[in-house]
Amino acid sequence: MPREKNTFLRVAVPVVALALGIGVAFAVFRTSKPKTPVPASGPAAAATNQPTGQPAGAAATTAGGQPTPTPAGQAAPADWTLRALINPDAPSPPALGSVDPASSAPVQIEFSGGGAGLARVLVNGHYATVRKTENVVAHEQVPPAEGGVSPLAPFSAMGVSVTPMVTADGAVRPAQFVRLYADRAGAIWSPVAGTPGAFEATIVDQNNAPVLRIRRQYTVADRPASVLLTQSIENLSPIPLTVEWYQLGPIDMPFDGHVTTSGEKSFGYGGDKRWFRFGYLMPQSVDPTQRTVQSGDHDLMREKTLGPRDKTTGGLLQEVRLWPNETSTSEGHSLVWVGTTNRHFATAVFPLAPLDGRGEGLTLSWVNSVTRVVADGGPGNETPGLRLDSKPLPLAPAGNPGAVRDLSLGIYAGPLDKTDIRADARRNLLGLTGLVVYNFGGICAVCTFAWVAEGLLWFLHVIHDYVTRDWAMAIIILVIVVRTFLHPVTRWSQIRMSRWGKQMAGMAPKMKEIQERYKNDPRKAQAETAALWREEGVSPAGLLGCLPGFLQSPIWIALSATLYFAVELRHQGAFYGVFQAIQPQTSPFWGFLADLGEPDALINFGRYFHIPLLSTFMGPVHAINVLPIILGVVFYIQQKYLTPPTAAPLTPEQEMQQTMVKWMMVFMFPLAMYNAPSGLALYFVTNTTLAIIESKWIRAHMDKHGLLDLDKIRAERKAKRKPTGESFLERMAKMAEEQQKKRGK
Repeated sequence: MPREKNTFLRVAVPVVALALGIGVAFAVFRTSKPKTPVPASGPAAAATNQPTGQPAGAAATTAGGQPTPTPAGQAAPADWTLRALINPDAPSPPALGSVDPASSAPVQIEFSGGGAGLARVLVNGHYATVRKTENVVAHEQVPPAEGGVSPLAPFSAMGVSVTPMVTADGAVRPAQFVRLYADRAGAIWSPVAGTPGAFEATIVDQNNAPVLRIRRQYTVADRPASVLLTQSIENLSPIPLTVEWYQLGPIDMPFDGHVTTSGEKSFGYGGDKRWFRFGYLMPQSVDPTQRTVQSGDHDLMREKTLGPRDKTTGGLLQEVRLWPNETSTSEGHSLVWVGTTNRHFATAVFPLAPLDGRGEGLTLSWVNSVTRVVADGGPGNETPGLRLDSKPLPLAPAGNPGAVRDLSLGIYAGPLDKTDIRADARRNLLGLTGLVVYNFGGICAVCTFAWVAEGLLWFLHVIHDYVTRDWAMAIIILVIVVRTFLHPVTRWSQIRMSRWGKQMAGMAPKMKEIQERYKNDPRKAQAETAALWREEGVSPAGLLGCLPGFLQSPIWIALSATLYFAVELRHQGAFYGVFQAIQPQTSPFWGFLADLGEPDALINFGRYFHIPLLSTFMGPVHAINVLPIILGVVFYIQQKYLTPPTAAPLTPEQEMQQTMVKWMMVFMFPLAMYNAPSGLALYFVTNTTLAIIESKWIRAHMDKHGLLDLDKIRAERKAKRKPTGESFLERMAKMAEEQQKKRGK
């Protein structure tokens, strides 16, 4: 007689999974902070790739505090007008740093013509493609709009708002915003002779008398030091001033998806993973040490910072304040660092804090707000950036203490590798490792525990560094070790579920008879079913066998996220690069498994193909990938031969549904994984193969020891009963039955 199927088991397990999913979603909703950016106050202005006028929020009158009288004769005249000096003959400065592999420089920086910013930042030792012909561009300026003169250049000076103190009679001079980016007449910033990477700008009044001198100097030190931006504002006038400084910080990270030989772009598996991230200190009432830098609560996906387009104009808000926000203000958070990241690289700014500092010494103390600006090239061509707006900064008259204000910053532009970041003591002190996040986000975010991901990556490093010296082999060994570690739990779970299913199968004929006999009396049917369960010694606790599988899920989610985001796998060939060693680079198969961070690409087409219907699940196709096909075969074997049969009979509709679910697992998951990184696909293939072997071994173990013998199961059940002859769950079921009878009467 064929084994009958169990409808209850078939329904209960998905219901438990759905309940857990709803619980996870609720937890994510409850724990998430308000992160919606808010429009910056004031007019949207000079924050795009064609900046004109004063930034939103620049002071229109004296800024901060009560007006302070100045001695007679040291007040600004009524016609006081400021402008930046233009140097039409300013030479183009040479690049700093190097991308020579033999050099110890971490980056090479090239300078922009506007605002003494950066045109490009190239990362030494990291390359754009697996062929290693061009270095990775960590940061790059956005060209100006048509007819414009100023690009959106990272770290460029945008301008300064200058407010003279009031006169002795109490008259107030309005603030003046002076632009410090490129001018049509020529350069505002002049390179300092004899000092590479140094620039200087001077602001004068209507009589060409100097008012302010601004100096900026970039220094690229040896690894692992950061790029240092030493900058200051000096008051050259006899008048005390209040200034507000505006400069760009990091801007949008470059596109890091796949680019075909024809220039087509696609992010592929995982989508766009560009984020804006913030590090901060908690208030002293929460963190008395004032040395523990937190991160994560204020992070925003790139798309979130752009916001929706105006339905009438089709444009974006030109300025959106990201810091401070509602949460940071209410909880008293202090900004330490801010950066942008993509899947493998990051650029961030941080204070040059003393290594023994704490509290305000660790924060970007002069920064009042961080504003998202944007170079809007239309849908799909937006480039958001971060503008750092200073607090009102008082400057004493020239020659007095306090006439110079330091606004220096550290810059990190490099891989999302915690080892590299921690190599610099200051970056480690400031918690810049918060830039590194192994998490896909979404509903699985709450299950991806950071300590699990970091532990798995550490162990993967141990295997690679001391055993295999190959990342593909390290992934396989890591999966073997993790499955071995979890084997006792897996075995307990499978045995418990199989025994419970066997019991349900044994009761199926009797349960069917009860359902037919009492089909018009549901209460009686329920009571008889409970009595049958007691008679057969079947406990609902058998369903608990599915829980260990859910408890293991954070480990597998964390492992998949780690393999996806780990920069260590980028451009690393699998199996000691054997496929690249046995054929020339001109071979169409040379790229097979050449990069564990990209699809295996047995044959690369050099262009994208969109397959109708299937592209919805797999995305555009640019190569024939083998590992997803192997994964489909492995899934088929697992579904066909190792999926345990249900214990109760199913209707034709239920059987059709069950068949559809099986085939969806066989086809849909490999399709979704088609453009996945080969390192991640290798992990899934290895894990599923080991699951098949493990399941066969557990079944053989159950057959050998008679763990599925119904008579033996009943005998064990009776032996475990208490002297009363009933287990706890049976007593609870009996009490429930009695209560139900009372309600019926």
